[in-house]
Amino acid sequence: MKTNLLIILFALINLSLFAQVTERDATTGHSAVTVLNEESSIGVTIYYFGGEKTGGVYSNELWICEAPGIYTEIETTGAPSTRRDHCSWVYGNTMFIKGGRTSEGTCLDDLWGFDLTTNIWTQLSSSLGNCAYSQAAVVIGSEVYIFGGSNSEGESLDSFYKMELARKNFILNALESAVEALQGMAIAAYNGAVCVIGGLLHDYDNVAPGYQPSFSANTWRYNPSKNDEKGTWEYVTTTGDPFTELTFMAYTQDPDNNYLYTFGGRTYDYENELELFDNEIFKLDLTTMTWSELPVTLPVSISNATASFAGDKILIFGGQDENENVSESMYIFYPATNTIEEITYIENQNARTNVSIFPNPAESFIQISTFNQTEIKYVDIIDCTGKTVLETEVLPNSTIDISGLNSGIYFIKFEGNNSDTNYKLIKL
Repeated sequence: MKTNLLIILFALINLSLFAQVTERDATTGHSAVTVLNEESSIGVTIYYFGGEKTGGVYSNELWICEAPGIYTEIETTGAPSTRRDHCSWVYGNTMFIKGGRTSEGTCLDDLWGFDLTTNIWTQLSSSLGNCAYSQAAVVIGSEVYIFGGSNSEGESLDSFYKMELARKNFILNALESAVEALQGMAIAAYNGAVCVIGGLLHDYDNVAPGYQPSFSANTWRYNPSKNDEKGTWEYVTTTGDPFTELTFMAYTQDPDNNYLYTFGGRTYDYENELELFDNEIFKLDLTTMTWSELPVTLPVSISNATASFAGDKILIFGGQDENENVSESMYIFYPATNTIEEITYIENQNARTNVSIFPNPAESFIQISTFNQTEIKYVDIIDCTGKTVLETEVLPNSTIDISGLNSGIYFIKFEGNNSDTNYKLIKL
């Protein structure tokens, strides 16, 4: 049986919406969600939406990643407005986007759904009654829990909501407010409970005017009620290595929801009143509530990146450093070995019109055409493990039989004058 990816690909072909793989713009404050996909080389498809690009340009683009460092922009219908610092989640065949902020700093109060099978956006609500950005959301069963965030004045919020996704009425139900008002925190689900970790508070200091920042290292747990009553919050005493007071860190849970990993973020030097960017990697065992500071760090100190579990690895993408430089880097972290590596995208030379591959995606044959006096002598087709699965000598405008290849993602390497480059190929 074909997986969801192939269904999506057929829909894209029929609607002429499939975009060529290309260079991914650096972004910060974007969202990332994962959808299981057996055809992907990493076992999932990661969907990246929105964010802020270099130069302060806000985005409403949607990109997917199905192999480390390889991005494909998806052309969609009816996209939301440009934004960053929104929250996002997946339920069924829908990716949800809530809130965020505009380039003018105004917070948003809308809810959008993206159909993963048709590539069509639908506005589900223009006003949820919870205008906020830098929130965190987690799905438990058929319910999503949405915590905290910031209002347009930058003040942290203690609001906490639940939304019934199966009913499709998309109404926020207010729950017991949190003990701390937080934004930029991590959120996790374990054994039916919601855990909130870290984040930024705004404590009013009567000595100095205005709101003074206070960064949290606390862990809070919300225990839902078994009936329709509101649940309760409790402070969780953790053990192990002390967790740094962090906010705006990248974070992700393992597929079994037993561990939470955090990457980088921002902390605060209270003595010198200075915000600092961090590159530490922490692991929280949710069964024992034990922290471990891992013996490896990110190569750079960043905040507002995203982290996504993909098989046996975690992919960390984007973010910004202390000088507000927006990152286009992707890092692969291997939890089994506590090792990390940086990868880069594979450039798409189709944009330079030297080589054309048609059709792509393809099922049986592809035709290779060259332009600008480009000559190709050999073609290697390589799978996502790096193994060459087909090697052939080619003639101008020749056709290559790929019917013997399994469905999935491959890379085509051309060798010749001015064309020693890699291209992405999707085999149906």
